[in-house]
Amino acid sequence: MSRRSSLLAVAVLGLVSSGLIAPTGASAADPVSRVVLVDPAGDVWSIGEGENAEWVSAGDLPTADVRRAVVRHRRNRVVVKMTFTDLRRTEPQSYWATIASRRQFGALLVSTSPGRFKGRHRLLDGNFANVKCPRLSHRIDYVDDRVTMSVPRSCLGRPRWVRVDLANFMFRGETEADFQEITDNPHSAGTQGRLTRRLYRAAG
Repeated sequence: MSRRSSLLAVAVLGLVSSGLIAPTGASAADPVSRVVLVDPAGDVWSIGEGENAEWVSAGDLPTADVRRAVVRHRRNRVVVKMTFTDLRRTEPQSYWATIASRRQFGALLVSTSPGRFKGRHRLLDGNFANVKCPRLSHRIDYVDDRVTMSVPRSCLGRPRWVRVDLANFMFRGETEADFQEITDNPHSAGTQGRLTRRLYRAAG
C-alpha cells in the first residue's frame, strides 16, 4: 500500500472506530433520514512527508475547501452531496464517505487525477477490499462545485440506519521534499471529522 493510501486508510479507520463508540445523539423515537452539514471557509489543513510531520493550517485553499454537505438515507440509496468553495481540475483529489451501520462499515471513494477528472468510484469494506456494487454512481460538477456520491442500500446490507463521515484529500508534489497531503471535512474546522447521528431509511 502506498503512503498516500496508508494515510487515507488510517484516517478513515480511525474516524470510524472512534465514532462507532460515541453517543449517537438520536433515538428510534426521533428518527431522521437527512442531515445538513455547514462548514466555515479557510479551514483546510496540510501535512508533509516524513514520520515527524504534523498537520498545519493551509488556510484559504478553495479547491479543497468543502463548505456544505447533505447526506440522505433514501428508500433505496444513501446519497451524499459535498459543495466546495471553488472545485477545480488540478491536483489528484479523493472524496470519502465512510458509512457505518449496526453490523458493518465501509467507505465509498471517488478519486480524480490528471486526465481522469470525471473521477472513478469504488466501494470498500472494513478491510479496504473492493466490494462489487454495479449500481454505485457519482458525479463531479465543476460548474456548481459539487461532488455527488450514491450507493444502493443493497450493497450496504440494507441497514435500518447508517452513520456517515465525510472527508476529502488532495495531493501535491512528486518527491518527498515537496509532497503535501491536504484535507478538509464538513464536520469541523479541524483535521478530524465525525460520524453523523443515525440516519434512518426514509419511508417514501
